[in-house]
Amino acid sequence: MWEYFTDPVLAAPTIGCMLMSMIAAVVGALAFLQRQSLVGEMLSHACYPGVIISLLVLQLFFPFSSDSSILLATLVGAALSCVFGMYLTNLLQHRFRVSSDAALCVVLSSFFGVGLLVLSALQLSFPTLHRQLQSYLFGQAATMTQGNVYIYALLAIVIVFSLLLFYRQIKMVIFDPQFAQVVGVNIRYTQFLLISLVVLAVVIGIRTIGVVLMSAMLIFPSCSARQWTDHLLRLLLLSSLFGLVCGFCGVYFSHTMSFMWLQDGRFISFPTGPMIVLAGGAVFLFSSLFAPRSGLLLRLGRQISFWSKCQQENLLKMIWKLSEKEKRQEFSFEELKANFQVSSCRLWFLLFSLRSRGWLRRRKSKTYELTASGMYWGRKIVRLHRIWEVYLVTYCGVAKDRVHPSAEEMEHIITREIEEELSFVLHNPKLDPHKQPIPSGGCTS
Repeated sequence: MWEYFTDPVLAAPTIGCMLMSMIAAVVGALAFLQRQSLVGEMLSHACYPGVIISLLVLQLFFPFSSDSSILLATLVGAALSCVFGMYLTNLLQHRFRVSSDAALCVVLSSFFGVGLLVLSALQLSFPTLHRQLQSYLFGQAATMTQGNVYIYALLAIVIVFSLLLFYRQIKMVIFDPQFAQVVGVNIRYTQFLLISLVVLAVVIGIRTIGVVLMSAMLIFPSCSARQWTDHLLRLLLLSSLFGLVCGFCGVYFSHTMSFMWLQDGRFISFPTGPMIVLAGGAVFLFSSLFAPRSGLLLRLGRQISFWSKCQQENLLKMIWKLSEKEKRQEFSFEELKANFQVSSCRLWFLLFSLRSRGWLRRRKSKTYELTASGMYWGRKIVRLHRIWEVYLVTYCGVAKDRVHPSAEEMEHIITREIEEELSFVLHNPKLDPHKQPIPSGGCTS
């Protein structure tokens, strides 16, 4: 893969796309934390008229401009158009009392519609310019040159330096604007800086990903990183890492994947911009499934594990109650199944789990009895159940015939500290609301 960084043809698109994706990811994370993700969508569409007008002016007055001049003109025109779009959005919100999401949608659709209208008008008069402007809709990374990379690198350095210089102020404004105002942080200036960074990121990205898909790179890496951490610095670092990965994967798969038309032997290639967005979608899907705390599959695994734990403890409680009621310790499989009301396979699994935890043993007579540890934990679960019922009746005013469902849930999650606090508050009760004895027993970790 080193050829993507050394090959004269592949190096500029690869490095440029990686720089663009990294900056868009970092700035997008800040917009994501401020709940302003739609701002990136609006800016990416609002910049299109500026791109068209700037290239049209360049075509009329400087028809033989270099690639770097074209790129600079594009960046300036896009930036001015984005600033004008933000001005109109604020005007609609504060002067005409339009809601923020409605104002963003109005500016987004209006600017993009104007851009497409002007583009259609140029189709016959400037066919070459028309084809060039069409590439900005979905991006055209393959024609990126080394000069473009230098400009992107300079803009990336400006954005990173701004984040490092104003990191403390940005952090306070995002998470606690009231405190930031108390300590003297200029909130309006900091918010202007954040919007300016978003504008700059959008301006950088439209050349590679395009107007239509640019907002995806502001959202996908930041949403993916948010699944892994809730710390701001780690979030920014992970977002930048995911952006770099998406930028490289987009170029790599765009270059390597192709399909042949069987009729005439031509190949179908995949554009780089959409492939970068698809890579971002894949990273987001992976994070949503496998992130340690919020990943869907791992959360499902924790839910299944907790449900299995509750089932084991319910069986343990039932065996303990049966032992207390019938004054014997050994029970056959059929007796346990008749009292616990589950399928045979499920009961076998639960009995095996209790034996593996050292709470149950199987005798040679194929009967089951609780170990000393099992007796202790069975008594403890019953104690937690009944003491919680006392708390609900005494302090919450719940009728005693309605406390059982809540106690069935709470008995599995009450910690040692909560048990000690309940015992102290309730003065170590001896009977539950149904006049059943509450087992005694110390609390162990």
